[in-house]
Amino acid sequence: KAEGELNDINAYLEGPYAGNNTMTTTLNTNNLIPLNSNTAYSTTTYGYTASIVGSIPTNIVDWVLIELRTETASGTKVVTRAAFLKSDGTIVDTDGTSPVSFTSISAGNYYIVIRHRNHLAIMSALAIPLSSNSALYDFSTTQLQAYGTNPMVALSGGGFGMWKGDTDLSGVVDVTDRANTWNLRNTSGVYNGYDTDLSSVIDVTDRANTWNNRNHQTQVPN
Repeated sequence: KAEGELNDINAYLEGPYAGNNTMTTTLNTNNLIPLNSNTAYSTTTYGYTASIVGSIPTNIVDWVLIELRTETASGTKVVTRAAFLKSDGTIVDTDGTSPVSFTSISAGNYYIVIRHRNHLAIMSALAIPLSSNSALYDFSTTQLQAYGTNPMVALSGGGFGMWKGDTDLSGVVDVTDRANTWNLRNTSGVYNGYDTDLSSVIDVTDRANTWNNRNHQTQVPN
């Protein structure tokens, strides 16, 4: 086994998407993104080793979790690790620039699952080579890039992204998510899963986000 890299993976979150192939970095600007990925994604829940950084690099939207599977089923997961999502949709390692690296993983092709703390998870439609020489895999170009039926939302101006609004990480956006955002409305300056557009404020916009996306569910087998 040897270290491998996910070279050039691109995806968008619907919540902070601002159009023109870019996402807002409000949480970063307000110094709200935690230095320990465990704050964003529980190591107990996801079964991974937390990443800790001394500072958040520039142009980072938020932490994401990257999971590798040998097949589509959840029981085929081989590794999970935290990474950063940049404003242009590029997913990078914790230094903010390098491809996401995995240690002690055999060379080969893997299905790539991308998780975010209040968006519906997506998985690559095909197994992707784990190599620094692999071609760009851009989830945003077409629905067919992600596994399942209607796995992503059409973004303004073209392209596709991860559905926003799964505030309780149940895998579906529903009335519970709507209630979550409403119960904490008018809360500001927070890093919280109920802030569906990553604006650092929980308000009526977040409530509308969850309601507009109700009944959508992740296509990633769990």
